[in-house]
Amino acid sequence: MNRRKAISRIILAGIGGTLAFGSYKWHELTKTPDITWLEQQKDLLAALADTIIPGARAAGAQNFMITLLKDCTDRHSLNNFITGLKDLQSHCQSHYHTPFTRCSEADRITTLTHFEQKDRPHSGLLGKAETRYLGKPFFTTLKDYTVIAYC
Repeated sequence: MNRRKAISRIILAGIGGTLAFGSYKWHELTKTPDITWLEQQKDLLAALADTIIPGARAAGAQNFMITLLKDCTDRHSLNNFITGLKDLQSHCQSHYHTPFTRCSEADRITTLTHFEQKDRPHSGLLGKAETRYLGKPFFTTLKDYTVIAYC
């Protein structure tokens, strides 16, 4: 095999891998959201809301958040939110060996700080394009809906 064929095959393999990954991510964003799974996560949403704003659980913020997510959230943002909830659960299981609802207050704050840093949107034109085409990040939606539900 000569050098040109090897280089062209490497380039084609890279392009193929990029297209496969891109199509997988696009499918994750555009698939039908799993609303029944989301409705089963009321305790998790209540714990998240209560960690962000103490007293939000008593105000019933989790019920209103689910209504907002089902009725007022675009498909991309909703899929990002559901994926973010699943990532949060797996993060707590791998780091603290317990679900988020049973974590200590310090562990909850550390976890939310981690996801806030992870989901920080880009600024400027890139951030606007990202939000428009890929949806709002998980933590941004969580904060916004917690404040709306509590007020």
